[in-house]
Amino acid sequence: MPPANEPPTDLPTTLRTYLAVCPQGGQVVRHDGHWVVRTPANPSWFWGNFLQFDAPPSAADALRWPALFTHHVGAPGHVALGWETDEAGDAGVMAAFRAMGYEPLENLVMVADAVSPAPPPDIHATLRPLASESDWQALVEFNVATRDAAFSEAGYRRYSDARVAQWRRQCESGLGSWVGAFVAGELASTLGLFAESRPGADGLRLARYQEVTTAVKWRRRGLCSALLPFAAAQLERLAVHRHVIVADEHDLARHIYAARGFNVQARWRGLLLADASAGAA
Repeated sequence: MPPANEPPTDLPTTLRTYLAVCPQGGQVVRHDGHWVVRTPANPSWFWGNFLQFDAPPSAADALRWPALFTHHVGAPGHVALGWETDEAGDAGVMAAFRAMGYEPLENLVMVADAVSPAPPPDIHATLRPLASESDWQALVEFNVATRDAAFSEAGYRRYSDARVAQWRRQCESGLGSWVGAFVAGELASTLGLFAESRPGADGLRLARYQEVTTAVKWRRRGLCSALLPFAAAQLERLAVHRHVIVADEHDLARHIYAARGFNVQARWRGLLLADASAGAA
C-alpha cells in the first residue's frame, strides 16, 4: 500500500485527479472490476457519486451495472457509470443503456506538462482569483445562471452551494485556485484548478481543471483561453508536473485546450440516468 495520503499509481487519471479535487470528502474504493466513487457531503453531484469500470459494458451489463450502483451508492436520484478507454469507436456498447433512457457522455482526458501562454482577450477583462465572500457568492449565482436548461434552479442551487463551499475550502487550503475573468465588474468566465497534496509514487504531481465556463454573451472573446495559463500560474509554487482536463469530445472547447498545449491521453465514457431536479453534473 502507498503511504497515507499518497494516491495509488494504479488509479486511472480521472479518479486520481478526482481525489485532488475532493481530498477530504471524496472516497474511491476498489472492488472487483470497478471503482466506487462517493462524495457523501454532496450526494446530488452526479459525477462525484458514480461507478467507474475497468472495461466497457456488454449488453448483459445493462442490468448488472445499475444494480451494482444501487448496492454501493444507494439511490441518490441518479445512476452514473463510467470507464476509461483507448478506443475511439465504442458507441455500440452503449446501445442497451440508451434503450433504457441513459444519456451517453463522450469525453477526452487531455493532459499538458505545461500550459502555454495565451493571447490577451479581445475585450478588457480583469483576471484574478476569487477571494471574498461576495466573489464566492457570485460564483454560485454564475453557476445557476449558466446551468443546463434541463436542471431545475432549486436543485442546481443546492448542488452549487455544496460544490462552491468545497472548492473554497480547497483554495483556502493552498492546494487550489479558483479564478475569474471580470468584465466591467461582472463575472464573465471562470474555472478552478486543484493539485494533489504531494507527488504520487510515480514522482508526478497532478492538477485538474474544473468547471471551465463562460457566460454566453462573453464567449469567443478569448477569456477561457486566458484563464487556463493564469490559473496554472497561481499554483506554480506547488511544482505541478501534469495538468489534466476532461473535455466533451464534441465541444469546440477541446480546440482551445489543444492550443494551450493539452493532448489527448485517453477517452472517458459515461452513462447517466438522472432526475434533473435532483442534482447536477
